[in-house]
Amino acid sequence: MHQKRSKLGLTALCLIAPSMLLTALFMVGCGGDDEPTSSSPTNLIAWPAEIADTSVQGYSNLDHFLVKVDCEPHANMDFSFRCSESWLQLSNAAGSEIGTTRDSFAVSFDVPNLPVGTYEDRIVITASGVGNSPYNIPVTYTVLPRQPNMMVEPSHLYFSATSLTDTPGPDTVIIKSEDWGNWDYDVDMSSNWLNLANFSGTTPDTVVVTVDLSMVTSGSHVDTLVLSSSEMLESPRQVPCSLYIPPWMKQIAPSKYNSSNLVDMVFMDDQNGLAIGNVSSASYDLGFIIGTTDGGDTWNEIYEAQTGGPGMSDSMISAIDAVGSDVWVLGQNYFVMRSSNMGDTWEIISTNRANDTLTDICFANSTTGWIVGYRGLILKSTDGGETWQEQTSGTEENLMAVHFVDESNGWAVGMEDAMVRTTDGGTNWEPMTGPTTSYPPNEYYGVYFLDNMTGWIVGKISLIAHTVDGGDTWTLQESRPFQRFNDVFFLDAMRGWAVGFNWGFEDPDEPGGVVMITEDGGATWTRQVSGTINELVKVQFTSDMVGWTVGNFATIRNTTSGGDE
Repeated sequence: MHQKRSKLGLTALCLIAPSMLLTALFMVGCGGDDEPTSSSPTNLIAWPAEIADTSVQGYSNLDHFLVKVDCEPHANMDFSFRCSESWLQLSNAAGSEIGTTRDSFAVSFDVPNLPVGTYEDRIVITASGVGNSPYNIPVTYTVLPRQPNMMVEPSHLYFSATSLTDTPGPDTVIIKSEDWGNWDYDVDMSSNWLNLANFSGTTPDTVVVTVDLSMVTSGSHVDTLVLSSSEMLESPRQVPCSLYIPPWMKQIAPSKYNSSNLVDMVFMDDQNGLAIGNVSSASYDLGFIIGTTDGGDTWNEIYEAQTGGPGMSDSMISAIDAVGSDVWVLGQNYFVMRSSNMGDTWEIISTNRANDTLTDICFANSTTGWIVGYRGLILKSTDGGETWQEQTSGTEENLMAVHFVDESNGWAVGMEDAMVRTTDGGTNWEPMTGPTTSYPPNEYYGVYFLDNMTGWIVGKISLIAHTVDGGDTWTLQESRPFQRFNDVFFLDAMRGWAVGFNWGFEDPDEPGGVVMITEDGGATWTRQVSGTINELVKVQFTSDMVGWTVGNFATIRNTTSGGDE
């Protein structure tokens, strides 16, 4: 068996190609020595076998490759390397383009000025006496279009206005690329209340953004600027824009009255209104009247008393009322000013009550009206305010407010729980009992009735009370400490408002002017954002959405949203 195996092995060996047989025998004979012989061809080997890389146009490429060169079988053979394109850079550690096997050289790229495209070259390695010389390494280089990141500042724009005439100033969005290069961009938006100075441009650039308040109502508004560029990355970029207009918007009295207190106002419709107040000094108090014919967008001086002048000399005014184009203004001491043309012209009428303090006035129609004052004073006119006759109120307390729903049914309220009612035009006044509160005696500053049965009263300690039987009984609806209500107004049996002042003891974060709204006849009341820290004294609405309130320091607030956000 041993001899048979040997014969088979010899037979197989004879089948091997002669050249391979010689090599194999040489290797056996030399014990694996790697020195080549004249009969063993040598081949160059290099790795990597091919090179491919990319960069962005205009940017230097910091990548480099290390090519290692050897031969097989190994021998110390000199070689050289070269390329044909200038963007391809070759060099070994010695800075030359020659080497000895088992050496390496670096491949780098000089590409900042190359246009966009794909470039090809080859590295040629040459050695004498080598079977596969020259040896080629393919090189492919791709220059991509330059696309830096889009950069936008700021990330959000915020606009606010106190009124629809208080246009906020412009703001800007800066758009640029991370390399500050020149790239085209476009801007888009969806709203009609934002205006842009430019809808397209080239970076770096500034987009100027303005607001058109004529296209919005009060409340919060949000839109988004969409900035896009096909040439930049991270596109599109979005910049939200927020606009806030308080539900009760600021209106501006003539500047000369900025430090004066407004005490009452009346609107004949949603465009025409009058407000009254007093200019006070150490030596005198003088009343003034301001008016608007555009819903309060602008207010102008209508009348101002002069020291030593007729009627209003050294006298404050306290109340105003109107029926159609007939208007009456009540002097706190003894007079009434009357206008039959919504305040264009005035006449002064004496009430002959020089020693009395007059607090409120109410006309049921153009001829019949009442005045109330201190010590239970009630006066009635049946000739449009030309003459006044005293009525017996049945109380000695100071009366602060009066309201009539027709020529017969009226109510007057005041200090120390004072409350009286008439059903016959004031021929007879009967006392009434108000609600029971935790802080007696009550002080009532405002009264409003929808008809001869349904009404509300407001006063100190956040008092709001409601009656459905003409005032025989009252239900307390709101009563919390440290807040006072001065006036109340209802559009219908469900929807109404009350205004006043909060000292901040109960709501320390919300001191100042108070506006409360009810949508359920007063069962629940919710505070609205009044937008002022000043005390509010009067409120009136001409429709479900449009209303005004006035107060100290010439405060005028208007809403076109019912006061809701």
